[in-house]
Amino acid sequence: MTQEQLQQIGFGPNAQPPVFEKVFSNARFAQGGVATFEGRVTGKPKPTVTWTRNGAPLLSSQKHKLTYNESTGDITFQINQIGPGDEGEYVCNAKNQYGTAICSVYISPEGMQIPQRQGFSQLEQSTLYSNGTVITEDFKIDTFEYRLLREVSFRESITKRSTYEKDYQISTTVERSLGPPAPPQISQKPRNSKLLEGSDAVFTSKLSANPRPRLTWFKNGQRITESQKYETTFSNNQASLRVKQTTSDDSGHYTLLAENPQGCVVSTAYLAIEPVTTQEGLVHESTFRQQQTEVDTESSKTLAPNFVRVCGDRDITEGKMTRFDCRVTGRPYPEVTWYINGRQVTDDHNHKILVNESGNHALMITTVSRNDSGVVTCVARNKTGETSFQCNLNVIEKEQVVAPKFVERFTTVNVAEGEPVNLHARAVGTPIPRITWQKDGVQLVSSPDVRIAIDGGASTLDIPRAKASDAGWYQCTAQNVAGSTATRARLFVQTPQGPTPEPRRLHLPRPTKVIEPEPEPGPEVIYLRHVERARPYVPPGEEDRVYPPPQFIIPLRDAVQFEGGKVHFEARIEPVGDPSMVVEWFLNGKPMAASSRATSVFRFGFIALDLISLVVNDTGEYVCRVTSATGCVESRAILTVKVRESIEQSSQHPESLQYIQNLEDYSKYQRTDSIEEKTTQKTSLHPSTPGSW
Repeated sequence: MTQEQLQQIGFGPNAQPPVFEKVFSNARFAQGGVATFEGRVTGKPKPTVTWTRNGAPLLSSQKHKLTYNESTGDITFQINQIGPGDEGEYVCNAKNQYGTAICSVYISPEGMQIPQRQGFSQLEQSTLYSNGTVITEDFKIDTFEYRLLREVSFRESITKRSTYEKDYQISTTVERSLGPPAPPQISQKPRNSKLLEGSDAVFTSKLSANPRPRLTWFKNGQRITESQKYETTFSNNQASLRVKQTTSDDSGHYTLLAENPQGCVVSTAYLAIEPVTTQEGLVHESTFRQQQTEVDTESSKTLAPNFVRVCGDRDITEGKMTRFDCRVTGRPYPEVTWYINGRQVTDDHNHKILVNESGNHALMITTVSRNDSGVVTCVARNKTGETSFQCNLNVIEKEQVVAPKFVERFTTVNVAEGEPVNLHARAVGTPIPRITWQKDGVQLVSSPDVRIAIDGGASTLDIPRAKASDAGWYQCTAQNVAGSTATRARLFVQTPQGPTPEPRRLHLPRPTKVIEPEPEPGPEVIYLRHVERARPYVPPGEEDRVYPPPQFIIPLRDAVQFEGGKVHFEARIEPVGDPSMVVEWFLNGKPMAASSRATSVFRFGFIALDLISLVVNDTGEYVCRVTSATGCVESRAILTVKVRESIEQSSQHPESLQYIQNLEDYSKYQRTDSIEEKTTQKTSLHPSTPGSW
């Protein structure tokens, strides 16, 4: 089928759930007359239409004529000879794989009052008409969000403002402080809430956009405007909606629409309001009035929880992530609790409990441990009842990884042409290493001339009849997640040599006459002819060979050094021997300039870079880019150069430093005593009287 045909039948970007473009209208008809209702539904793929009356299927007959034109979407419902017994509610259901749309009508014979029964009163309370669409109690939030995002005309009509509103038009001013133009993106979605009646409900969401987005809030598909009941704010990229003094009528789906010229985004949260009981055991006044009018049909409003999708048993390796998903229905909205081996699960760094507005719940374990092994139980409760399901989580103990190591190696072999060759090696490691063979750096695969057998970590390479072309270096490589290792040896193939021919003797006859000297030759005539230049010699089979794309076996590693020191980067690349392979080095995104302090090496798949006399400017990200005719690959490493202190103030022997300090203190003390003694001696030499001299 062509792409156009697929889109026509409802696959691709044109797919959409059913929507009633033209709804049926409630009406009164005289007894004995004909009641005709007309509507129109759209959707891709074309929806299927069914009718029910009082919950029972309704089929076309002489009394009831049902027609549906799939090409135009027109629906006609006709009742002949209307009379007593025909009154009641008739429901039309349009359904396809993307959703369900419901539209209902109520028939009352002329002269009769419309009975104030629960079915009708509930229909009147929960049926709202907006721009040709009908929203019933069975509100489909996924359908509403789909139409907001995909149907531009629907979005424009439902978000249309009055001229006096401050956000009458969408802003088109791009603010430099917010960066380049970007569509709205929600980083934190509004959360579902379950509150007691009379408290304030607050929905918050973090979003970013440029130009600044226009925000619109909806409740069950109807736009919310600023009033004493609802208060909306948007500042510092945070949007909030406050519902004041909540009642049971405020329960429902609250949707946030953010739009700017670059695009739009939606997010929905569910609000559940529970009644508050007083000390006398009576419910709140507003709830009491509602129950007084609906007491006869309370059982029809509430539904016990029911799991429509559950998860099964699973085996998970220790340290991995797993997620348990389920979907539950019920009225009022059930509360879901998760248990592992009878212990209730709470949100922590390892366990995340996820909920969305469509009844989908999930328990995510980011890092599975052996303590999580056992029975996982999910319980859903509401005031009508509770239900649960269980599944088993088997945690497989994580194996300890060990790098490969060869315990059996092969050695250099020298054979004659035509003799068999057998090379055997065995490596151990956890997990069991993967074994590969190479000849002169080129990957080998099993063929009739070269047979390769692998059994776990052991491998054998067998050549039934060795040829001269089989000579060379053979390498066996063992690799697993913990590392890799290799063993290699050389194969010599001797070609047979034939018998040595006897030297021939030259017999010259004796001269019979005197040989006279030849006369001097005349000028020599040289004839030239045009010769085409020979093509360069190409080894057979090399020009047609295609090497696999390069890949790093051992990548670069980060390094930290002091100023004035040296650093060494190395890596290993495959395949070895590709003549088109080129190695380039970059520092902070720019090619490295030639320097006497930098030396790079690239031989037989080994890549190295040495830097000496390091300076602070050498700090940065080093990138090794390997390019060949079949691909390109990069490996990165960070070099950090620390500044060396100009004066070394620390001591490698603090005890010796303390001893020197004590000696200095003792010497200072001795000098002080000596000065005091000299001062005393000089004082004693003075005569007591002037005349004594």
